[in-house]
Amino acid sequence: MDYAAFGDVLVFDTTYRTNQYKKPFVILAGVSNHFMIIIFGCALLLDETMKTYTWVLETLIEAVDGQRPISVVTNGDRAMRQLMLKKCKIVEFDNAWARMVKQYKLENNNWVLEIHRKRDKWAEAYLRGHMFAGMRSTQRIEGMNAYFNMFLEQKVRLYEFVAQYDRALARMRVNEPETESKTENSFPVLTTPLRSLEKHAAELFTRKIFSLFRREINKEGKLFVMERVELEDRGTYRFGEYKAPTSTWTVEYFRADITIKCCYLKFESFGIPCCHMVTVMKSEQLMCIPPSCVLKRWTRRARSGYEQPSLTQISGTLTQTARFGILSSCFSEMSYYASHADNDFEEAREMAFQMTLKMKKRWAMRTEYNIAVGDKNIAPKLCGVGDPNVVKTKGNPRGTSSMGKPPKPRRCGYCRSIEHTKRRCKKLASTSRREGSDSDIETFMNTELEPHMEDIDEPTNSQV
Repeated sequence: MDYAAFGDVLVFDTTYRTNQYKKPFVILAGVSNHFMIIIFGCALLLDETMKTYTWVLETLIEAVDGQRPISVVTNGDRAMRQLMLKKCKIVEFDNAWARMVKQYKLENNNWVLEIHRKRDKWAEAYLRGHMFAGMRSTQRIEGMNAYFNMFLEQKVRLYEFVAQYDRALARMRVNEPETESKTENSFPVLTTPLRSLEKHAAELFTRKIFSLFRREINKEGKLFVMERVELEDRGTYRFGEYKAPTSTWTVEYFRADITIKCCYLKFESFGIPCCHMVTVMKSEQLMCIPPSCVLKRWTRRARSGYEQPSLTQISGTLTQTARFGILSSCFSEMSYYASHADNDFEEAREMAFQMTLKMKKRWAMRTEYNIAVGDKNIAPKLCGVGDPNVVKTKGNPRGTSSMGKPPKPRRCGYCRSIEHTKRRCKKLASTSRREGSDSDIETFMNTELEPHMEDIDEPTNSQV
Protein backbone atom coordinates (compact mmCIF):
# COMPACT_ATOMS: atom_id res chain seq x y z
CA MET A 1 0.00 0.00 0.00
CA ASP A 2 2.92 2.35 0.69
CA TYR A 3 4.37 1.59 -2.71
CA ALA A 4 1.01 2.27 -4.40
CA ALA A 5 1.00 5.78 -2.90
CA PHE A 6 4.72 6.63 -2.97
CA GLY A 7 6.26 4.26 -5.50
CA ASP A 8 6.82 6.93 -8.13
CA VAL A 9 10.42 7.29 -6.92
CA LEU A 10 12.43 4.22 -5.92
CA VAL A 11 15.78 4.46 -4.11
CA PHE A 12 17.94 1.40 -4.71
CA ASP A 13 20.87 1.40 -2.30
CA THR A 14 23.48 -1.28 -2.99
CA THR A 15 26.25 -0.26 -0.62
CA TYR A 16 25.10 -1.86 2.61
CA ARG A 17 26.62 -5.10 3.95
CA THR A 18 25.88 -6.55 7.34
CA ASN A 19 25.74 -10.19 8.36
CA GLN A 20 28.07 -12.98 9.22
CA TYR A 21 28.09 -14.28 5.65
CA LYS A 22 29.31 -11.00 4.05
CA LYS A 23 26.32 -10.84 1.71
CA PRO A 24 25.08 -7.49 0.34
CA PHE A 25 21.93 -6.16 1.95
CA VAL A 26 19.91 -3.99 -0.45
CA ILE A 27 17.32 -1.49 0.77
CA LEU A 28 14.39 -0.61 -1.50
CA ALA A 29 12.92 2.63 -0.24
CA GLY A 30 11.07 5.79 -1.14
CA VAL A 31 9.84 9.00 0.47
CA SER A 32 6.43 9.39 2.15
CA ASN A 33 4.08 12.37 2.17
CA HIS A 34 5.79 13.51 5.40
CA PHE A 35 9.11 13.65 3.49
CA MET A 36 10.36 10.70 5.54
CA ILE A 37 12.16 7.62 4.30
CA ILE A 38 9.77 4.70 3.88
CA ILE A 39 10.98 1.13 3.35
CA PHE A 40 9.25 -0.87 0.63
CA GLY A 41 11.35 -3.98 1.13
CA CYS A 42 14.84 -5.37 1.25
CA ALA A 43 16.90 -8.09 -0.37
CA LEU A 44 19.73 -10.18 1.00
CA LEU A 45 21.73 -11.03 -2.12
CA LEU A 46 24.15 -13.74 -3.06
CA ASP A 47 26.36 -11.42 -5.11
CA GLU A 48 26.42 -7.99 -6.76
CA THR A 49 26.05 -8.92 -10.42
CA MET A 50 23.77 -7.36 -13.01
CA LYS A 51 21.74 -10.56 -13.15
CA THR A 52 21.06 -10.45 -9.42
CA TYR A 53 20.03 -6.79 -9.44
CA THR A 54 17.75 -7.41 -12.40
CA TRP A 55 16.08 -10.22 -10.47
CA VAL A 56 15.52 -7.92 -7.46
CA LEU A 57 13.81 -5.23 -9.52
CA GLU A 58 11.72 -7.71 -11.51
CA THR A 59 10.60 -9.41 -8.30
CA LEU A 60 9.62 -6.06 -6.79
CA ILE A 61 7.57 -5.08 -9.86
CA GLU A 62 5.83 -8.47 -9.72
CA ALA A 63 5.02 -8.01 -6.02
CA VAL A 64 3.38 -4.59 -6.63
CA ASP A 65 1.17 -5.78 -9.51
CA GLY A 66 3.35 -4.32 -12.26
CA GLN A 67 3.46 -0.71 -11.06
CA ARG A 68 6.75 0.70 -12.30
CA PRO A 69 8.45 3.70 -10.68
CA ILE A 70 8.90 6.93 -12.59
CA SER A 71 12.50 7.33 -11.42
CA VAL A 72 15.09 5.03 -9.83
CA VAL A 73 17.90 6.50 -7.75
CA THR A 74 21.08 4.49 -7.15
CA ASN A 75 24.36 5.29 -5.48
CA GLY A 76 27.12 6.90 -7.54
CA ASP A 77 30.59 8.32 -7.09
CA ARG A 78 30.70 10.64 -4.05
CA ALA A 79 33.22 12.98 -5.67
CA MET A 80 30.79 13.77 -8.49
CA ARG A 81 27.89 14.93 -6.28
CA GLN A 82 28.85 18.64 -6.05
CA LEU A 83 29.06 18.92 -9.81
CA MET A 84 25.92 16.82 -10.44
CA LEU A 85 23.75 18.95 -8.10
CA LYS A 86 24.73 22.29 -9.66
CA LYS A 87 21.48 24.08 -10.53
CA CYS A 88 22.00 25.69 -13.92
CA LYS A 89 20.91 25.45 -17.51
CA ILE A 90 22.26 22.87 -19.94
CA VAL A 91 24.46 25.40 -21.78
CA GLU A 92 25.96 26.63 -18.51
CA PHE A 93 26.68 23.07 -17.40
CA ASP A 94 28.37 22.15 -20.68
CA ASN A 95 30.57 25.26 -20.51
CA ALA A 96 31.54 24.53 -16.89
CA TRP A 97 32.38 20.93 -17.80
CA ALA A 98 34.55 22.01 -20.72
CA ARG A 99 36.48 24.46 -18.51
CA MET A 100 37.07 21.76 -15.88
CA VAL A 101 38.32 19.23 -18.45
CA LYS A 102 40.67 21.78 -20.00
CA GLN A 103 41.98 23.01 -16.65
CA TYR A 104 42.97 19.51 -15.46
CA LYS A 105 43.94 18.21 -18.95
CA LEU A 106 41.44 15.36 -18.96
CA GLU A 107 40.53 15.43 -22.64
CA ASN A 108 41.73 11.83 -23.18
CA ASN A 109 40.72 10.38 -19.81
CA ASN A 110 38.46 7.36 -20.45
CA TRP A 111 36.57 7.69 -17.17
CA VAL A 112 35.80 11.37 -17.76
CA LEU A 113 34.64 10.66 -21.30
CA GLU A 114 32.38 7.83 -20.12
CA ILE A 115 30.85 9.95 -17.34
CA HIS A 116 30.19 12.79 -19.76
CA ARG A 117 28.33 10.45 -22.12
CA LYS A 118 26.02 9.53 -19.20
CA ARG A 119 25.45 13.13 -18.08
CA ASP A 120 21.73 12.91 -18.82
CA LYS A 121 21.44 10.36 -15.97
CA TRP A 122 23.11 12.33 -13.20
CA ALA A 123 23.51 16.05 -14.00
CA GLU A 124 20.92 18.39 -12.47
CA ALA A 125 20.79 20.50 -15.64
CA TYR A 126 19.70 17.50 -17.72
CA LEU A 127 17.33 16.02 -15.12
CA ARG A 128 15.23 19.12 -14.54
CA GLY A 129 11.58 18.26 -15.08
CA HIS A 130 11.95 14.60 -14.11
CA MET A 131 10.16 13.52 -10.93
CA PHE A 132 12.51 12.60 -8.06
CA ALA A 133 10.53 13.85 -5.02
CA GLY A 134 13.65 15.41 -3.53
CA MET A 135 15.58 12.11 -3.64
CA ARG A 136 18.33 12.97 -6.09
CA SER A 137 20.90 10.73 -4.37
CA THR A 138 21.10 7.86 -1.89
CA GLN A 139 22.50 10.15 0.80
CA ARG A 140 19.33 9.98 2.90
CA ILE A 141 19.26 6.19 2.57
CA GLU A 142 22.83 6.07 3.87
CA GLY A 143 21.37 7.52 7.07
CA MET A 144 19.15 4.43 7.17
CA ASN A 145 22.28 2.30 7.14
CA ALA A 146 23.43 3.95 10.37
CA TYR A 147 19.98 3.28 11.82
CA PHE A 148 20.04 -0.41 10.86
CA ASN A 149 23.52 -0.69 12.40
CA MET A 150 21.87 -0.48 15.82
CA PHE A 151 20.02 -3.72 15.08
CA LEU A 152 22.12 -5.58 12.53
CA GLU A 153 25.64 -6.41 13.57
CA GLN A 154 28.13 -7.94 11.19
CA LYS A 155 28.32 -11.13 13.24
CA VAL A 156 24.57 -11.69 13.20
CA ARG A 157 23.38 -15.02 11.79
CA LEU A 158 20.69 -15.40 9.17
CA TYR A 159 17.84 -16.42 11.46
CA GLU A 160 18.75 -13.57 13.82
CA PHE A 161 19.04 -11.17 10.89
CA VAL A 162 15.39 -11.56 9.88
CA ALA A 163 14.11 -11.01 13.43
CA GLN A 164 16.32 -7.95 13.95
CA TYR A 165 15.24 -6.49 10.61
CA ASP A 166 11.59 -6.79 11.69
CA ARG A 167 12.42 -5.02 14.95
CA ALA A 168 14.08 -2.16 13.08
CA LEU A 169 11.08 -1.68 10.79
CA ALA A 170 8.64 -1.82 13.69
CA ARG A 171 10.48 0.97 15.49
CA MET A 172 10.58 3.06 12.30
CA ARG A 173 6.82 2.76 11.87
CA VAL A 174 6.19 3.92 15.42
CA ASN A 175 7.45 7.39 14.44
CA GLU A 176 4.93 7.81 11.64
CA PRO A 177 1.76 7.99 13.83
CA GLU A 178 3.43 10.75 15.86
CA THR A 179 4.13 12.79 12.73
CA GLU A 180 0.65 12.08 11.41
CA SER A 181 -0.90 13.19 14.69
CA LYS A 182 1.03 16.46 14.61
CA THR A 183 -0.27 17.19 11.13
CA GLU A 184 -3.90 16.30 11.90
CA ASN A 185 -4.27 17.83 15.38
CA SER A 186 -2.32 21.07 15.15
CA PHE A 187 -2.22 24.06 12.84
CA PRO A 188 0.87 26.13 12.05
CA VAL A 189 1.09 29.85 12.73
CA LEU A 190 0.62 31.86 9.54
CA THR A 191 3.53 34.27 9.02
CA THR A 192 3.56 35.39 5.37
CA PRO A 193 1.62 38.27 3.76
CA LEU A 194 -0.12 35.82 1.37
CA ARG A 195 -2.38 34.49 4.14
CA SER A 196 -4.97 32.87 1.85
CA LEU A 197 -2.43 30.79 -0.07
CA GLU A 198 -0.53 29.96 3.10
CA LYS A 199 -3.68 28.83 4.93
CA HIS A 200 -4.79 26.68 2.02
CA ALA A 201 -1.37 25.05 1.89
CA ALA A 202 -1.50 24.32 5.64
CA GLU A 203 -4.88 22.62 5.22
CA LEU A 204 -3.78 20.69 2.15
CA PHE A 205 -0.22 19.50 2.71
CA THR A 206 1.46 17.63 5.53
CA ARG A 207 3.41 19.72 8.01
CA LYS A 208 6.84 19.11 6.45
CA ILE A 209 5.68 19.82 2.90
CA PHE A 210 3.88 22.94 4.09
CA SER A 211 7.13 24.27 5.57
CA LEU A 212 8.87 23.69 2.23
CA PHE A 213 6.10 25.49 0.35
CA ARG A 214 6.22 28.41 2.80
CA ARG A 215 9.89 28.87 1.89
CA GLU A 216 8.80 29.40 -1.71
CA ILE A 217 6.30 32.03 -0.55
CA ASN A 218 9.11 33.84 1.28
CA LYS A 219 11.33 33.71 -1.83
CA GLU A 220 8.57 35.39 -3.81
CA GLY A 221 9.52 38.71 -2.21
CA LYS A 222 12.79 38.80 -4.20
CA LEU A 223 11.06 38.54 -7.58
CA PHE A 224 9.68 41.34 -9.75
CA VAL A 225 7.79 41.31 -13.04
CA MET A 226 9.98 42.36 -15.96
CA GLU A 227 7.47 41.70 -18.71
CA ARG A 228 3.86 40.57 -19.04
CA VAL A 229 2.35 39.49 -22.35
CA GLU A 230 -1.34 38.70 -22.78
CA LEU A 231 -2.14 36.17 -25.50
CA GLU A 232 -5.45 34.68 -26.58
CA ASP A 233 -5.30 31.53 -24.46
CA ARG A 234 -2.65 32.37 -21.89
CA GLY A 235 -0.65 35.03 -20.16
CA THR A 236 3.16 34.97 -20.13
CA TYR A 237 5.22 36.42 -17.29
CA ARG A 238 8.95 37.07 -17.26
CA PHE A 239 10.47 37.55 -13.81
CA GLY A 240 13.77 38.90 -12.58
CA GLU A 241 15.40 38.40 -9.21
CA TYR A 242 16.63 41.08 -6.84
CA LYS A 243 20.45 41.47 -7.00
CA ALA A 244 20.61 38.83 -9.76
CA PRO A 245 20.06 40.69 -13.04
CA THR A 246 21.17 37.79 -15.21
CA SER A 247 18.56 35.41 -13.77
CA THR A 248 15.25 35.49 -15.61
CA TRP A 249 12.37 33.04 -15.47
CA THR A 250 9.35 32.61 -17.74
CA VAL A 251 5.98 31.41 -16.46
CA GLU A 252 2.85 30.71 -18.50
CA TYR A 253 -0.65 30.96 -17.01
CA PHE A 254 -3.54 29.22 -18.82
CA ARG A 255 -6.81 30.71 -17.59
CA ALA A 256 -9.10 28.08 -19.12
CA ASP A 257 -8.03 25.29 -16.78
CA ILE A 258 -6.01 27.43 -14.30
CA THR A 259 -2.72 25.75 -15.18
CA ILE A 260 0.68 27.27 -14.44
CA LYS A 261 3.87 26.20 -16.23
CA CYS A 262 7.28 27.48 -15.14
CA CYS A 263 10.57 27.02 -16.97
CA TYR A 264 12.24 26.33 -13.62
CA LEU A 265 10.40 22.93 -13.62
CA LYS A 266 10.49 22.53 -9.86
CA PHE A 267 6.90 21.32 -9.73
CA GLU A 268 7.65 18.64 -12.34
CA SER A 269 10.77 17.42 -10.48
CA PHE A 270 9.78 17.91 -6.82
CA GLY A 271 6.01 18.27 -6.77
CA ILE A 272 5.41 21.62 -5.04
CA PRO A 273 4.89 25.05 -6.72
CA CYS A 274 8.01 27.19 -7.00
CA CYS A 275 8.31 30.86 -6.01
CA HIS A 276 7.76 31.93 -9.64
CA MET A 277 4.42 30.13 -9.73
CA VAL A 278 3.49 31.72 -6.39
CA THR A 279 4.16 35.16 -7.89
CA VAL A 280 1.73 34.39 -10.72
CA MET A 281 -0.89 33.27 -8.19
CA LYS A 282 -0.50 36.61 -6.43
CA SER A 283 -0.66 38.57 -9.68
CA GLU A 284 -3.82 36.73 -10.76
CA GLN A 285 -5.46 37.27 -7.33
CA LEU A 286 -5.86 33.52 -6.62
CA MET A 287 -7.08 32.76 -3.11
CA CYS A 288 -6.05 29.08 -3.14
CA ILE A 289 -3.56 26.83 -4.86
CA PRO A 290 -4.92 25.56 -8.20
CA PRO A 291 -5.57 21.78 -8.34
CA SER A 292 -3.14 21.51 -11.26
CA CYS A 293 -0.38 22.67 -8.88
CA VAL A 294 -1.12 20.08 -6.19
CA LEU A 295 0.50 16.63 -6.22
CA LYS A 296 -1.51 14.08 -4.24
CA ARG A 297 1.55 12.29 -2.88
CA TRP A 298 2.38 15.33 -0.70
CA THR A 299 -1.12 15.86 0.69
CA ARG A 300 -2.59 14.62 3.96
CA ARG A 301 -4.79 12.13 2.09
CA ALA A 302 -2.00 10.62 0.02
CA ARG A 303 -2.91 7.02 0.93
CA SER A 304 -6.67 7.40 0.39
CA GLY A 305 -8.12 5.68 -2.66
CA TYR A 306 -5.60 2.83 -2.72
CA GLU A 307 -7.07 -0.59 -2.02
CA GLN A 308 -5.32 -3.18 0.07
CA PRO A 309 -3.46 -5.64 -2.19
CA SER A 310 -4.94 -9.09 -2.58
CA LEU A 311 -3.38 -11.79 -0.41
CA THR A 312 -5.27 -14.76 -1.87
CA GLN A 313 -2.23 -16.18 -3.63
CA ILE A 314 0.08 -15.78 -0.65
CA SER A 315 0.66 -18.46 1.96
CA GLY A 316 -1.28 -18.43 5.22
CA THR A 317 1.77 -17.49 7.28
CA LEU A 318 2.52 -14.41 5.17
CA THR A 319 -1.14 -13.44 5.21
CA GLN A 320 -1.24 -13.62 9.01
CA THR A 321 2.01 -11.66 9.17
CA ALA A 322 0.60 -8.89 6.98
CA ARG A 323 -2.62 -8.73 8.98
CA PHE A 324 -0.65 -8.63 12.23
CA GLY A 325 1.40 -5.67 11.00
CA ILE A 326 -1.63 -3.73 9.76
CA LEU A 327 -3.55 -4.24 13.01
CA SER A 328 -0.50 -3.30 15.08
CA SER A 329 -0.17 -0.04 13.18
CA CYS A 330 -3.88 0.76 13.59
CA PHE A 331 -3.99 0.06 17.31
CA SER A 332 -0.70 1.90 17.83
CA GLU A 333 -2.28 5.08 16.46
CA MET A 334 -5.40 4.55 18.60
CA SER A 335 -3.24 4.01 21.68
CA TYR A 336 -1.46 7.30 21.08
CA TYR A 337 -4.69 9.29 21.13
CA ALA A 338 -6.26 7.34 24.02
CA SER A 339 -3.22 7.80 26.28
CA HIS A 340 -3.75 11.55 26.69
CA ALA A 341 -6.78 11.38 29.00
CA ASP A 342 -7.81 9.13 31.88
CA ASN A 343 -11.33 8.40 30.65
CA ASP A 344 -10.13 7.71 27.10
CA PHE A 345 -7.45 5.40 28.46
CA GLU A 346 -9.94 3.44 30.59
CA GLU A 347 -12.43 3.15 27.72
CA ALA A 348 -9.78 2.01 25.23
CA ARG A 349 -8.36 -0.55 27.67
CA GLU A 350 -11.80 -2.00 28.39
CA MET A 351 -12.64 -2.21 24.69
CA ALA A 352 -9.30 -3.86 23.96
CA PHE A 353 -9.89 -6.39 26.75
CA GLN A 354 -13.37 -7.27 25.48
CA MET A 355 -12.19 -7.48 21.88
CA THR A 356 -9.27 -9.70 22.87
CA LEU A 357 -11.60 -12.14 24.66
CA LYS A 358 -13.93 -12.20 21.65
CA MET A 359 -11.14 -12.83 19.15
CA LYS A 360 -9.56 -15.45 21.42
CA LYS A 361 -12.83 -17.41 21.62
CA ARG A 362 -13.21 -17.33 17.85
CA TRP A 363 -9.63 -18.48 17.39
CA ALA A 364 -10.22 -21.37 19.86
CA MET A 365 -13.35 -22.44 17.97
CA ARG A 366 -11.49 -22.44 14.64
CA THR A 367 -8.66 -24.40 16.22
CA GLU A 368 -11.04 -27.07 17.56
CA TYR A 369 -12.72 -27.31 14.16
CA ASN A 370 -9.40 -27.69 12.37
CA ILE A 371 -8.39 -30.45 14.76
CA ALA A 372 -11.70 -32.20 14.13
CA VAL A 373 -11.28 -32.14 10.34
CA GLY A 374 -7.61 -33.06 10.54
CA ASP A 375 -6.05 -29.79 9.47
CA LYS A 376 -2.45 -29.67 10.71
CA ASN A 377 -1.78 -26.02 9.80
CA ILE A 378 -3.09 -24.61 13.08
CA ALA A 379 0.07 -23.81 14.99
CA PRO A 380 -0.79 -21.06 17.53
CA LYS A 381 2.27 -18.92 16.98
CA LEU A 382 2.81 -15.24 16.25
CA CYS A 383 4.32 -14.03 13.03
CA GLY A 384 8.06 -14.11 12.57
CA VAL A 385 10.83 -16.66 12.42
CA GLY A 386 10.21 -19.59 14.77
CA ASP A 387 12.67 -21.88 16.46
CA PRO A 388 13.96 -24.85 14.44
CA ASN A 389 12.67 -28.34 15.12
CA VAL A 390 14.47 -30.32 17.82
CA VAL A 391 16.30 -33.28 16.31
CA LYS A 392 17.34 -36.52 18.03
CA THR A 393 20.86 -36.35 19.39
CA LYS A 394 23.45 -39.11 19.14
CA GLY A 395 23.97 -39.43 22.90
CA ASN A 396 21.82 -41.29 25.38
CA PRO A 397 18.66 -39.60 26.65
CA ARG A 398 19.04 -38.02 30.02
CA GLY A 399 18.02 -40.22 32.96
CA THR A 400 18.68 -43.64 31.36
CA SER A 401 21.73 -45.85 31.63
CA SER A 402 23.82 -47.07 28.76
CA MET A 403 22.39 -50.60 29.02
CA GLY A 404 18.77 -49.50 29.07
CA LYS A 405 18.38 -50.34 32.80
CA PRO A 406 16.53 -48.04 35.19
CA PRO A 407 18.72 -45.84 37.40
CA LYS A 408 19.65 -47.06 40.91
CA PRO A 409 17.48 -45.70 43.73
CA ARG A 410 18.99 -43.24 46.19
CA ARG A 411 20.04 -44.77 49.53
CA CYS A 412 20.65 -43.37 52.98
CA GLY A 413 24.28 -42.54 53.41
CA TYR A 414 24.28 -43.98 56.97
CA CYS A 415 22.06 -47.07 57.14
CA ARG A 416 21.85 -47.74 53.36
CA SER A 417 18.05 -47.83 53.41
CA ILE A 418 16.13 -46.68 50.31
CA GLU A 419 13.16 -45.36 52.28
CA HIS A 420 14.84 -42.13 53.38
CA THR A 421 17.99 -40.02 53.04
CA LYS A 422 20.77 -39.36 55.54
CA ARG A 423 19.18 -36.09 56.62
CA ARG A 424 16.12 -37.97 57.96
CA CYS A 425 17.90 -41.05 59.23
CA LYS A 426 16.70 -41.90 62.81
CA LYS A 427 19.67 -44.15 63.53
CA LEU A 428 22.09 -41.35 62.72
CA ALA A 429 20.14 -38.93 64.92
CA SER A 430 20.21 -41.29 67.94
CA THR A 431 23.88 -41.99 67.52
CA SER A 432 24.80 -38.28 67.31
CA ARG A 433 23.38 -37.69 70.81
CA ARG A 434 26.09 -39.82 72.44
CA GLU A 435 28.63 -37.13 73.11
CA GLY A 436 32.14 -38.06 74.21
CA SER A 437 31.60 -41.66 73.15
CA ASP A 438 33.95 -43.67 70.98
CA SER A 439 30.95 -44.38 68.80
CA ASP A 440 31.22 -40.77 67.48
CA ILE A 441 34.34 -41.73 65.63
CA GLU A 442 32.70 -44.87 64.32
CA THR A 443 29.61 -42.90 63.24
CA PHE A 444 31.77 -40.40 61.42
CA MET A 445 33.67 -43.14 59.65
CA ASN A 446 30.50 -44.95 58.66
CA THR A 447 28.74 -41.77 57.54
CA GLU A 448 31.54 -40.39 55.45
CA LEU A 449 33.21 -43.48 54.07
CA GLU A 450 30.48 -46.09 53.73
CA PRO A 451 28.78 -44.52 50.70
CA HIS A 452 32.02 -44.87 48.81
CA MET A 453 32.87 -48.39 49.90
CA GLU A 454 30.68 -50.00 47.29
CA ASP A 455 32.80 -48.42 44.58
CA ILE A 456 35.97 -50.10 45.90
CA ASP A 457 36.53 -53.58 44.45
CA GLU A 458 38.25 -56.38 46.26
CA PRO A 459 41.98 -56.41 45.40
CA THR A 460 43.19 -59.15 43.07
CA ASN A 461 46.34 -61.15 43.57
CA SER A 462 48.17 -59.07 40.99
CA GLN A 463 47.16 -55.86 42.76
CA VAL A 464 48.44 -57.30 46.07
